Amino acid sequence: MSPLDLEALTRLILAKYPDMRFADYDYWTDSSVSPSRRLRPPNLRVQYKESLNFPMNWFVRMWREPPGWEPFWPGPNENGIYWIANFPRFEASIQCGGLPIVGTQLMWRDGRIMGSYAPDDIEHRRFIASLFRLIPKVASQMVNIIDQKTGEVIERSVHTSLWVGHDLIRWLREDPRRSVEGVYQAPD
Repeated sequence: MSPLDLEALTRLILAKYPDMRFADYDYWTDSSVSPSRRLRPPNLRVQYKESLNFPMNWFVRMWREPPGWEPFWPGPNENGIYWIANFPRFEASIQCGGLPIVGTQLMWRDGRIMGSYAPDDIEHRRFIASLFRLIPKVASQMVNIIDQKTGEVIERSVHTSLWVGHDLIRWLREDPRRSVEGVYQAPD
């Protein structure tokens, strides 16, 4: 998904779950202190982000923050890292694939949206499923598959497990040489 697609998905998620919070997957680091990414003392709150679209972060955690929840930070471990021991129950993550859309770039990397739950936790399973039901509003699973060597279309309008954001489809259509992972192009 492009940055615009991630913004659109963020708006849908927040409309459904106003208590959803977004943070660096490596929440125990301070991403504003770059490049050293100093470790955070345990008495600070998680530095939440406004949306799923924040640069230079490939993995994003998201969770519904219960009223009055405060993170419990045990540690440090042998690497000097403090971690949250009491994550909110309803959690998921997204791997934000891609690179900034610039000039001559012809390929976009894919990403992943993930969530796990205990097999008997029906409420959490429903939460994860509700997030996945939002995706078709900002993305499509229809793509053309191309030959990586020749760039020629092998199959047209194939239904895949890959979700391609609507803005990313627009970007792909601007130049027929563009692809996702060198394999997928915008559908006809």
